[in-house]
Amino acid sequence: MKLQRFYFLVIIILFSKDFSAQNKESDILAKIDSVALLGKLEEKGKWEYQLSKLYYDNYQDSLAEKYINKSIATFTLINNSVNLSKCYNLFASIVSSAGDEKLSLTYLHKSLSFAIICSHDTMQCYALNNIGLAHKHLGEYELAIDFLYKALSKKEKIGLGKKSISSGLLNIGLVYDLMMKYNDASNYYSQSLALKKEIGDTSGMINVYTNLATVAKNIEDYNNALAYLDSCKKLNDFVKSDFNYYSYYTNSANVKIRLLEYDKSKILLDSALIYAIIMDSPEELSDVYQNLGNLSFLQENYIESIKLLETAMSFADKIGSKSLFYELNEKLSLAYAKIGDFNNAYKTAVLCDIYEDSIFQLEDQKIINEIKSKYETEKKEKEIAQQSLKIAISETENREKTITIILLISGLTLIVLIFVIFLLIYRKIHKQRHDALRSKLKEYLSEIQSLQKNVHSFIHERSVKPIVDISKDDINNYLIDPLSK
Repeated sequence: MKLQRFYFLVIIILFSKDFSAQNKESDILAKIDSVALLGKLEEKGKWEYQLSKLYYDNYQDSLAEKYINKSIATFTLINNSVNLSKCYNLFASIVSSAGDEKLSLTYLHKSLSFAIICSHDTMQCYALNNIGLAHKHLGEYELAIDFLYKALSKKEKIGLGKKSISSGLLNIGLVYDLMMKYNDASNYYSQSLALKKEIGDTSGMINVYTNLATVAKNIEDYNNALAYLDSCKKLNDFVKSDFNYYSYYTNSANVKIRLLEYDKSKILLDSALIYAIIMDSPEELSDVYQNLGNLSFLQENYIESIKLLETAMSFADKIGSKSLFYELNEKLSLAYAKIGDFNNAYKTAVLCDIYEDSIFQLEDQKIINEIKSKYETEKKEKEIAQQSLKIAISETENREKTITIILLISGLTLIVLIFVIFLLIYRKIHKQRHDALRSKLKEYLSEIQSLQKNVHSFIHERSVKPIVDISKDDINNYLIDPLSK
């Protein structure tokens, strides 16, 4: 009854998740249609991006690819470099999950180019980091280190945050670990661990302790390896992650095998198997059955070893890993030979040779790919540098044009200002002169009026009384007769 209830709850949870995802999908599609009608292209591109991410998170890669292409087309139309960088970063993740790391690299370089064009430092960090991880997946470790260093340097320069920087240090450590440069790997792991402790990143601390344990095991420092793994378990008792418990039991068992403590190793691997079954993951199931098969082989229980290795093979079929097929067939061939079954020993040995040839071809192809990738990377870096130079030249020209326009406007403004000032001064002087003339004119008019009054007064006086009183006799005296001479 309890089991039925458990399955019922599981079905409800899964259904509610699907229903929630469907609701989100319909909401986003409605928003895309509404903003498209309004001609809001930037918003339309952002919602298309969100829908693509939703499909990607729900493992619907074909639909995720469809809508990321639509988002790219929209942002290309409006020449939005920031969002194009984000789109190509997501597109790289979509094709990477489908196993096409080369195409993923192409999209990541596009993401980096757009991030450089718009001078978006954070997006440049993401692109550089993801390019490094893509090279790591391709086995191109030198290139991986180069890009991861660039990403870390930029993160530190712009102050992206301790969590991001600690992840960058961890990624570099992982690549050095794969290159078997254990001192370098341990150094970067320790730096990453210190930052994760500062910010209280428990899950991150578990990952770093696990990697430090692997390094310690590889350099045969088994006591430290077990101490690191115990730290993982103590931290995971708070997190309660099935995968972390699986990882703890598997890694601890491998250390115990190195110490020839086979019985303790068997107990640990049985515990790991429980968590692998709970997770129902082909990778973990094939891994734990392979470890159990190898342990049985070491204990000289060859029939049990064959059963366990064949079980591991059945899960390996779901993964399709050629290197895993090679390892399993190699061990199976030896186990069959130990029990005298030379027919099966020969068959598995032939399969082992086939997978070995295939692996060598892959290794050769990796080398070729690495050379090509180096060439393409250098070429892209040159293109980016040329593009950046063109942008810088264009910005300089635009700046010069802007300065010229500003100077021209300033010159014209100054001329107009001088003219206005001159006009004001002229008007002031003209007004002063005009006022002076009016004042003088008033004075003249006043004087004329005064003179007129005087003249009128004088005339009036003379018309009333003669100026000189002369008698008639006086007049005659004054007159001279010309004939009297």
